[in-house]
Amino acid sequence: MAEYDLLRQFRSLDPDDDGRIWMWELLSPLGRAGIQPGDPRIRAALAGVRSPDGRPVGIDTQPVQLDLQQFTEIAQHGDGLVQRALAGDLAVPPAEFADFIRQEREKWGPVVKASGAKVD
Repeated sequence: MAEYDLLRQFRSLDPDDDGRIWMWELLSPLGRAGIQPGDPRIRAALAGVRSPDGRPVGIDTQPVQLDLQQFTEIAQHGDGLVQRALAGDLAVPPAEFADFIRQEREKWGPVVKASGAKVD
């Protein structure tokens, strides 16, 4: 993805335009896309990023702010899952994810209930 697209994504998460975003401002849209903070791919993307005082940045170190460089490292990590999720470029687009989950629960709910299985 072009540098401009990364900058645009960052600015969309930085409404006060101070050049920093809170970690939750990044994790929230990922959650809406179905990617939870504990996902190993997200943890791996956060593994090398450090806060200004040198602490590892992760979901367990809130509150943490990220600058554009840190955001870019996270967004481009691995196969670019974070970047693709923010761009809506997933198999199930973020805007449709909640409806997808609802439909799957309706479809498979009776099977799960009849089998006695537990699904989170």
